[in-house]
Amino acid sequence: MKKFLPLIIFFILLIFIIIGTYKISNQYGNQLINNPLPQFKLKYLYNQNKYFTNIDLKNDQYYLINFFASWCATCKIEHKLLIKLQDSGLDIIGIAWRDFDDQTKKTLSKLKNPYSEILIDPKNIFGKILNLSGTPESYLINKKQQIIWHKKGILTEQDISEIINYIKR
Repeated sequence: MKKFLPLIIFFILLIFIIIGTYKISNQYGNQLINNPLPQFKLKYLYNQNKYFTNIDLKNDQYYLINFFASWCATCKIEHKLLIKLQDSGLDIIGIAWRDFDDQTKKTLSKLKNPYSEILIDPKNIFGKILNLSGTPESYLINKKQQIIWHKKGILTEQDISEIINYIKR
């Protein structure tokens, strides 16, 4: 038992670190709710001479900002739900996060594209501003350009219903 004691202590400390990190990241994510979407300027995937900014968001509609990556397995699982949201009339802005442009294009050509705009954040500049923890991650933006809903991880059917309820209010 004595020879396993350091290993047991290590795993206990690791569990506390993971729990603490999770609580801190969720606490920050919740601070974004009901606050304006931070200013951003991102290049388009297919036209990198052109930028998309907050100014390009129309004030009379909702948007879902969805961070994804071609290498993200859960993003591919989530994809069919994004198509369902697109069919509901919601504009979805896809942000390819820390990805290679050619891989992103290849992945989107294989799947039906659910995004009205596809932007890139290869160096995690906007992701850092939003305290992004990884992909997939989504933010619902209201007509006043405020973040009103946030989901870390894969979207579920329940999330889709919740988002549709928000945009129909």
